[in-house]
Amino acid sequence: MTTQIEDLVGLTEIAERCNVSKNVASGWTRKHTFPEIKHKLAMGPMWDWKEVQAYLFPTPKVEVRILKGDAFAYAPKSPCDGCGSEDVRIEGDGELKITATSAWVEYVLHCNVCTREFDRELELKKEEA
Repeated sequence: MTTQIEDLVGLTEIAERCNVSKNVASGWTRKHTFPEIKHKLAMGPMWDWKEVQAYLFPTPKVEVRILKGDAFAYAPKSPCDGCGSEDVRIEGDGELKITATSAWVEYVLHCNVCTREFDRELELKKEEA
C-alpha cells in the first residue's frame, strides 16, 4: 500500500490533530511500537497519518461475560457524533441485553477531543460452525 502525500504528517500535525503538545507527540514517536517513518525531510520525519491513527486509536472493545464462558464483542470504530474525531474510548462495561429473538450489547463511547458521550448498540450474532 502506497502512502499518498496528503496522508503524510510530521510531529506538529500529529500533536495538533490529537490535541496534545509536541512533547507528548514526540514521546509517542519514540516508542518502538510506533509506526515506521515513511520519509525524512529537513524539517523532520514524516509518518503515514492512517497508520498513526490506527496505532493511537485502536478499535474499542466491549467485554461481555456469558454464563460459563467468555464472549467478546468488538465494537466497530465509529467517530464522535459531535466533532467527528476518532479519538474515542469505551466508558465502563457494555451491558448485555437478551430477548427471545436477539441479543445485543449497549455501550457508551466518550470522545477525548470534545468530551461528548454517545450511546452505541452492537447486535450479537451466532456464528455458524
